[in-house]
Amino acid sequence: MEQMLNGIIGRTPAAGVFDLTTTIEGQTVVCTGSGSGWFGEDRDSVCPMSGHESHERALSLREHAVLLWVLCELGEFEAAEALEMQSRAVSVVGGLPTMLRLSVPEDAPSVPLPDGPLPVRSIAIDEAGKPLGEVLIWISAGYLSALEYAWYTDDPPSDLPCPSMLRTG
Repeated sequence: MEQMLNGIIGRTPAAGVFDLTTTIEGQTVVCTGSGSGWFGEDRDSVCPMSGHESHERALSLREHAVLLWVLCELGEFEAAEALEMQSRAVSVVGGLPTMLRLSVPEDAPSVPLPDGPLPVRSIAIDEAGKPLGEVLIWISAGYLSALEYAWYTDDPPSDLPCPSMLRTG
């Protein structure tokens, strides 16, 4: 497959290398990787979120980058293109920094998937390679419904991990 996810993510099939270039909140994010990790040029410019959200808003740069990273890991999964299209229109409608409730307009393409998490494991690791948690994307009635960071550590994180911390598990 030469292009995946409607041109946002390109893949060189022989090498298995992905490139992600997108504009989020007016900033260009460029990530490259082989599925074992993404290294975004704008890693430190992402917007952390704190506190409980109770109003509708767009995804932050970090949240959108994490969402796209996990969607990239779906590879040739049949619903990947529709999910990427949903990611362009998704809004945060509530939740906590580590469990965001999402809403997608009903005119976005739905996916024929059962309710529950997507079938991909995206593990966040620290600099020493120790697992810190995992990112889950939840589907409900064919639409993105939640972005969760389930942590393994004693202390809860205050935000989603940077995409450069993610690995396929």
